[in-house]
Amino acid sequence: MVVSIAALVIGAVVVAMGVLVGVFALAFLDSCSPDRCNEGAAWAAVASALVAAAVIGIAGLVVTIVRLTHRHLAWPFAAGALLLAVLVLMAGAVGYAVAVG
Repeated sequence: MVVSIAALVIGAVVVAMGVLVGVFALAFLDSCSPDRCNEGAAWAAVASALVAAAVIGIAGLVVTIVRLTHRHLAWPFAAGALLLAVLVLMAGAVGYAVAVG
């Protein structure tokens, strides 16, 4: 149970930091030169990664809580949600870097 809760808390912190970094990255997008920068693709990469990470985090939270209330093994689902959220945020960062150039 402790591992499940720790993974969920770490996942929430990771998603929150992803939102913070994503908002700051998009806030300073105006300094990007138009010949090598695609603002629409940068917005799409960041927004889709943040939404997907939030959905994964919420789904992991729900599944983990349900499994804990039924006294089943829950930590693999919490850890899996954490890992998937991190991977999605990394993919969003790569997409942003490609769009900005």
